[in-house]
Amino acid sequence: MIDVIGAAIEAIEVAKELMPTFAVLNPADWWHMKLMRDTLGRYILGDPQSVATPRIFDLDVVSTTSIAKGTFLVGSGNPTASEIRDRMELTVEVSTEHMDFFVKNLVAIRAEKRLALVVKRPGSYITGSFAGAA
Repeated sequence: MIDVIGAAIEAIEVAKELMPTFAVLNPADWWHMKLMRDTLGRYILGDPQSVATPRIFDLDVVSTTSIAKGTFLVGSGNPTASEIRDRMELTVEVSTEHMDFFVKNLVAIRAEKRLALVVKRPGSYITGSFAGAA
């Protein structure tokens, strides 16, 4: 798994894209990597008692269940690679007029915000599966 992340970083660098700054991993995959040991029983990714920012190959690791187990995303946080654009200001509406909300002393709240993700350099991102190649 560690080799697959390294191969993704290499592919981005060879393509002369923006250097990656993060790796997104499912917590199960990240813990699998963190618990890997060498033949002497030492943890490969470092001492478990150290309190350090999670990193692999000098990339920040984002551990989230928003990515499926067995998959990864390596990419650049550089604004040249992508940016989030605000399509609509935040709108918050409060109402007690829905059906019998007034009688039951209930309030309905609706909050809405529209954003757009603009990817300017798609080659700066690689996603893949640990079962296959990046």
